[in-house]
Amino acid sequence: KPVIMKLSPNVTSIAEIARSVEAAGADAATAEAEWRMAADAGNGMPDGMQGVGNGQAGRRPSRIPKSTQALWKKQRLLLTWIADQPSIFPQVARYLQPNDFEGTMFRETARLLWEKLREGGDAAVQDRQVPVAGIISSFETQEQQEAAAAMFNAHMPGLDSAADREKTLRELVYSIREASLARKTRADGAGTPVLTMQELLQEKQQLQALRTARFIV
Repeated sequence: KPVIMKLSPNVTSIAEIARSVEAAGADAATAEAEWRMAADAGNGMPDGMQGVGNGQAGRRPSRIPKSTQALWKKQRLLLTWIADQPSIFPQVARYLQPNDFEGTMFRETARLLWEKLREGGDAAVQDRQVPVAGIISSFETQEQQEAAAAMFNAHMPGLDSAADREKTLRELVYSIREASLARKTRADGAGTPVLTMQELLQEKQQLQALRTARFIV
C-alpha cells in the first residue's frame, strides 16, 4: 500500500518540495499519473501519448515521445517560475489558462495554482506566498503527488538580465499556447473540428500577437 505524501500547507518553499521528490524521475512520475487518470476515466491513452506502445486503454505506454517530454519540461519550468515568482502570474494569465496545458495532471495542477493565486488576489501575487504543498496534497495518490511536486521543482536556467528573463518567459508561454492551438485544430473522435473558422482565426491572431508581447520580469 503506497504511503501518501501529505505535506504541511505551510510549506511554501520550492527547496522544501525538492527534498520530497527526485526531479530526475519527473517524466516517469508524470507518465504514471497520466496513465492512471486516463485509465480510471476510461479515456485510453493520455494526452501526447496516443499511438505509443500498444495504445490500448488500461495499458501503460512503453515510452514517452520526445515532443511530449519537451513540452512537459516547458510546462514544468513555467509552473515552477509562477510558484517561485507569483508577480508574473497576471501577465501569464492574460495568455494562458489551465486548459492550455497538455496532460490531465498538468491541467489540474495549473487549475489549482490559478485558483490559489486568484483567491489570494493582489496579496498572493505580491507577498510570494504560494501554498505549493497544499496544491500537492490535493491529489489523492502517491503517483499524482509526486508528479505535481515535480511540476514545482524544475531547474530554472541562469537568466542574468531582464531581457533574457523576458525572452525566456515569452517563449515558454508561446510554446504552450502554440501546442494548445495545435490540439484544438485536430478534429475530435467524431471527425468534428474543435474550433470554428472564426475561433481559429482569433486564436491565430492572439498567438501572433504573443510573439511580440512584453513581459516585465
